[in-house]
Amino acid sequence: MTFCYPEISGYFDTEYGKISTLVIENQSFFREVTEDICNQIAGDKGRSVIGNGGDKPLDFSKNAELLSAFVPFEINKKTLVSKITSALEREAQNGYQYDKTMSLLTEIEKYMEDISSSFDCNLYFTKITSSALIRAVGVEIADDYLSLAEKIIDYMELVREFDRDKLFFTVNLRSYIDDTETEYFMKTAIIHKYNLIMIENKEYNILENENRRIIDVDLCEI
Repeated sequence: MTFCYPEISGYFDTEYGKISTLVIENQSFFREVTEDICNQIAGDKGRSVIGNGGDKPLDFSKNAELLSAFVPFEINKKTLVSKITSALEREAQNGYQYDKTMSLLTEIEKYMEDISSSFDCNLYFTKITSSALIRAVGVEIADDYLSLAEKIIDYMELVREFDRDKLFFTVNLRSYIDDTETEYFMKTAIIHKYNLIMIENKEYNILENENRRIIDVDLCEI
Protein backbone atom coordinates (compact mmCIF):
# COMPACT_ATOMS: atom_id res chain seq x y z
CA MET A 1 0.00 0.00 0.00
CA THR A 2 1.05 3.60 -0.46
CA PHE A 3 0.64 6.72 1.66
CA CYS A 4 1.21 10.34 0.78
CA TYR A 5 0.63 13.75 2.35
CA PRO A 6 0.63 17.05 0.39
CA GLU A 7 3.44 18.72 2.41
CA ILE A 8 5.69 15.63 2.27
CA SER A 9 7.53 14.98 -0.99
CA GLY A 10 6.99 11.68 -2.76
CA TYR A 11 5.14 8.83 -1.14
CA PHE A 12 5.66 5.88 1.19
CA ASP A 13 5.37 2.36 -0.22
CA THR A 14 4.94 -0.58 2.18
CA GLU A 15 6.16 -3.01 -0.50
CA TYR A 16 9.59 -1.36 -0.64
CA GLY A 17 11.18 -4.25 1.31
CA LYS A 18 11.90 -2.20 4.41
CA ILE A 19 9.69 -0.54 6.98
CA SER A 20 9.06 3.11 6.21
CA THR A 21 9.52 5.38 9.22
CA LEU A 22 8.55 9.04 9.30
CA VAL A 23 10.25 11.19 11.94
CA ILE A 24 8.51 14.56 12.37
CA GLU A 25 10.41 16.79 14.78
CA ASN A 26 8.14 19.81 14.29
CA GLN A 27 5.40 19.41 16.91
CA SER A 28 2.68 21.28 15.02
CA PHE A 29 3.25 19.33 11.82
CA PHE A 30 3.45 16.06 13.77
CA ARG A 31 0.00 16.76 15.23
CA GLU A 32 -1.35 17.86 11.84
CA VAL A 33 -0.33 14.66 10.08
CA THR A 34 -1.46 12.27 12.81
CA GLU A 35 -4.76 14.11 13.32
CA ASP A 36 -5.45 13.97 9.59
CA ILE A 37 -4.93 10.19 9.54
CA CYS A 38 -7.01 9.70 12.67
CA ASN A 39 -9.86 11.87 11.40
CA GLN A 40 -10.04 10.05 8.08
CA ILE A 41 -10.13 6.67 9.81
CA ALA A 42 -13.09 8.03 11.78
CA GLY A 43 -14.82 8.84 8.47
CA ASP A 44 -14.05 12.55 8.14
CA LYS A 45 -12.43 14.24 5.16
CA GLY A 46 -8.69 14.88 5.12
CA ARG A 47 -5.61 15.47 3.02
CA SER A 48 -3.73 12.18 3.37
CA VAL A 49 -4.16 9.60 0.62
CA ILE A 50 -3.67 5.85 0.73
CA GLY A 51 -3.73 3.56 -2.26
CA ASN A 52 -3.10 0.02 -3.42
CA GLY A 53 -1.68 0.36 -6.89
CA GLY A 54 -4.85 1.54 -8.62
CA ASP A 55 -5.98 4.97 -9.75
CA LYS A 56 -8.67 5.26 -7.07
CA PRO A 57 -7.64 6.10 -3.48
CA LEU A 58 -8.66 3.64 -0.76
CA ASP A 59 -11.17 4.46 1.94
CA PHE A 60 -9.23 5.23 5.13
CA SER A 61 -12.05 4.06 7.42
CA LYS A 62 -11.99 0.56 5.92
CA ASN A 63 -8.33 0.14 5.03
CA ALA A 64 -6.23 1.82 7.73
CA GLU A 65 -5.69 1.78 11.48
CA LEU A 66 -3.70 4.15 13.66
CA LEU A 67 -2.13 2.58 16.76
CA SER A 68 -1.04 5.11 19.37
CA ALA A 69 -2.14 3.74 22.77
CA PHE A 70 0.42 1.19 23.93
CA VAL A 71 0.08 1.26 27.74
CA PRO A 72 -1.81 -0.93 27.75
CA PHE A 73 -2.22 -2.03 24.15
CA GLU A 74 -5.78 -3.32 23.86
CA ILE A 75 -5.81 -6.40 21.64
CA ASN A 76 -9.48 -7.10 22.40
CA LYS A 77 -10.74 -4.20 20.33
CA LYS A 78 -14.52 -4.27 19.95
CA THR A 79 -14.50 -4.28 16.15
CA LEU A 80 -12.03 -7.18 15.98
CA VAL A 81 -13.84 -9.30 18.59
CA SER A 82 -17.08 -8.68 16.69
CA LYS A 83 -15.46 -9.96 13.47
CA ILE A 84 -14.19 -13.09 15.27
CA THR A 85 -17.61 -13.69 16.81
CA SER A 86 -19.25 -13.47 13.37
CA ALA A 87 -16.71 -15.97 12.01
CA LEU A 88 -17.56 -18.39 14.84
CA GLU A 89 -21.26 -18.01 14.07
CA ARG A 90 -20.64 -18.91 10.42
CA GLU A 91 -18.50 -21.88 11.46
CA ALA A 92 -21.26 -23.17 13.75
CA GLN A 93 -23.55 -23.41 10.72
CA ASN A 94 -20.95 -24.89 8.41
CA GLY A 95 -20.47 -28.51 7.36
CA TYR A 96 -19.99 -31.15 10.05
CA GLN A 97 -20.28 -28.51 12.79
CA TYR A 98 -23.93 -27.96 11.91
CA ASP A 99 -25.10 -31.30 13.34
CA LYS A 100 -23.12 -30.73 16.55
CA THR A 101 -24.59 -27.24 16.84
CA MET A 102 -28.18 -28.45 16.42
CA SER A 103 -27.65 -31.28 18.91
CA LEU A 104 -26.27 -28.87 21.51
CA LEU A 105 -29.12 -26.39 21.03
CA THR A 106 -31.65 -29.22 21.44
CA GLU A 107 -29.97 -30.22 24.71
CA ILE A 108 -30.07 -26.64 25.97
CA GLU A 109 -33.75 -26.33 25.12
CA LYS A 110 -34.50 -29.62 26.90
CA TYR A 111 -32.53 -28.43 29.94
CA MET A 112 -34.53 -25.20 30.08
CA GLU A 113 -37.79 -27.13 29.83
CA ASP A 114 -36.68 -29.42 32.66
CA ILE A 115 -35.75 -26.65 35.09
CA SER A 116 -38.98 -24.78 34.35
CA SER A 117 -41.29 -27.80 34.54
CA SER A 118 -42.36 -27.06 38.12
CA PHE A 119 -43.58 -23.57 37.21
CA ASP A 120 -47.31 -23.06 36.74
CA CYS A 121 -46.95 -21.45 33.32
CA ASN A 122 -45.95 -22.24 29.78
CA LEU A 123 -42.56 -20.82 28.87
CA TYR A 124 -40.95 -20.43 25.48
CA PHE A 125 -37.23 -19.96 24.91
CA THR A 126 -37.03 -17.91 21.76
CA LYS A 127 -33.31 -17.11 21.71
CA ILE A 128 -31.78 -20.57 21.77
CA THR A 129 -29.70 -20.07 18.64
CA SER A 130 -26.06 -20.64 17.78
CA SER A 131 -25.49 -16.88 17.53
CA ALA A 132 -27.00 -16.24 20.98
CA LEU A 133 -24.93 -19.06 22.48
CA ILE A 134 -21.65 -17.84 20.99
CA ARG A 135 -22.28 -14.26 22.06
CA ALA A 136 -23.27 -15.40 25.56
CA VAL A 137 -19.92 -17.11 26.23
CA GLY A 138 -18.02 -13.79 25.96
CA VAL A 139 -15.44 -14.27 23.21
CA GLU A 140 -12.04 -12.75 24.06
CA ILE A 141 -8.53 -13.01 22.61
CA ALA A 142 -6.01 -14.42 25.08
CA ASP A 143 -3.96 -11.49 26.40
CA ASP A 144 -0.91 -12.99 28.09
CA TYR A 145 1.96 -11.39 26.19
CA LEU A 146 5.33 -10.44 27.65
CA SER A 147 6.40 -8.63 24.48
CA LEU A 148 4.54 -5.55 23.23
CA ALA A 149 5.94 -6.03 19.73
CA GLU A 150 4.68 -9.63 19.59
CA LYS A 151 1.26 -8.51 20.79
CA ILE A 152 0.98 -5.89 18.04
CA ILE A 153 2.17 -8.39 15.42
CA ASP A 154 -0.51 -10.87 16.49
CA TYR A 155 -3.10 -8.10 16.40
CA MET A 156 -2.18 -7.24 12.81
CA GLU A 157 -2.42 -10.93 11.86
CA LEU A 158 -5.86 -11.22 13.46
CA VAL A 159 -7.07 -8.14 11.58
CA ARG A 160 -5.82 -9.68 8.34
CA GLU A 161 -7.49 -13.03 9.05
CA PHE A 162 -10.86 -11.82 10.28
CA ASP A 163 -11.21 -8.47 8.50
CA ARG A 164 -8.82 -7.52 5.69
CA ASP A 165 -5.28 -6.35 4.91
CA LYS A 166 -4.91 -2.84 6.27
CA LEU A 167 -2.30 -0.12 6.42
CA PHE A 168 -1.19 0.23 10.04
CA PHE A 169 0.29 3.48 11.35
CA THR A 170 2.10 3.29 14.68
CA VAL A 171 2.70 6.56 16.53
CA ASN A 172 5.73 6.83 18.85
CA LEU A 173 5.97 3.07 19.29
CA ARG A 174 9.73 3.32 19.78
CA SER A 175 9.14 5.21 23.02
CA TYR A 176 7.91 1.87 24.42
CA ILE A 177 10.22 -0.78 22.92
CA ASP A 178 14.01 -0.95 22.67
CA ASP A 179 16.09 -1.38 19.50
CA THR A 180 16.19 -5.20 19.74
CA GLU A 181 12.42 -5.51 20.04
CA THR A 182 11.91 -2.90 17.31
CA GLU A 183 14.19 -4.84 14.95
CA TYR A 184 12.19 -8.02 15.65
CA PHE A 185 8.97 -6.09 15.03
CA MET A 186 10.19 -4.68 11.70
CA LYS A 187 11.65 -7.97 10.48
CA THR A 188 8.47 -9.90 11.32
CA ALA A 189 6.28 -7.29 9.61
CA ILE A 190 8.42 -7.57 6.45
CA ILE A 191 8.33 -11.40 6.46
CA HIS A 192 4.54 -11.46 6.81
CA LYS A 193 4.10 -8.54 4.39
CA TYR A 194 2.10 -6.38 6.76
CA ASN A 195 1.46 -2.85 5.53
CA LEU A 196 3.16 -0.70 8.17
CA ILE A 197 4.36 2.90 8.54
CA MET A 198 5.94 4.00 11.80
CA ILE A 199 5.60 7.68 12.77
CA GLU A 200 7.88 9.07 15.48
CA ASN A 201 8.44 12.55 16.91
CA LYS A 202 12.19 12.12 17.41
CA GLU A 203 15.13 10.13 16.06
CA TYR A 204 16.26 6.79 17.45
CA ASN A 205 19.08 4.54 16.23
CA ILE A 206 18.46 3.69 12.59
CA LEU A 207 17.94 -0.05 12.12
CA GLU A 208 18.77 -2.53 9.37
CA ASN A 209 15.19 -2.97 8.15
CA GLU A 210 14.27 0.71 8.31
CA ASN A 211 13.81 3.23 5.52
CA ARG A 212 13.73 6.59 7.32
CA ARG A 213 12.56 10.02 6.30
CA ILE A 214 13.00 13.02 8.63
CA ILE A 215 11.14 16.30 8.74
CA ASP A 216 13.05 18.57 11.11
CA VAL A 217 11.83 21.45 13.27
CA ASP A 218 12.18 23.84 10.32
CA LEU A 219 10.09 21.52 8.10
CA CYS A 220 13.10 20.59 6.01
CA GLU A 221 13.10 17.01 4.68
CA ILE A 222 16.13 14.78 5.17
